[in-house]
Amino acid sequence: MQLTQSINATNLEGREERTLTELETKISNVTVFRDGARVTRTGQTNLAAGAQKLLISGVTAWAQEDSFRVKGKGPATISSIDVRRMETVY
Repeated sequence: MQLTQSINATNLEGREERTLTELETKISNVTVFRDGARVTRTGQTNLAAGAQKLLISGVTAWAQEDSFRVKGKGPATISSIDVRRMETVY
């Protein structure tokens, strides 16, 4: 089982039909605490004008669904994030 996170963002230069882009991320920092850890993943993409949906997958199932935070740079607005557990059936 793993978690996926999707981010809804709108590039301020235009509004079009929402497209899905898979964003590849890498672990860039880890801080370990007595009761858990904070894992920072970073990724980069260029968004076309209009509404976009980014998909981040491969997040450990041990992550707490209410602990995700998202930041971005540039002329876009992050409108929401959605975290879901996905099971892979073999």
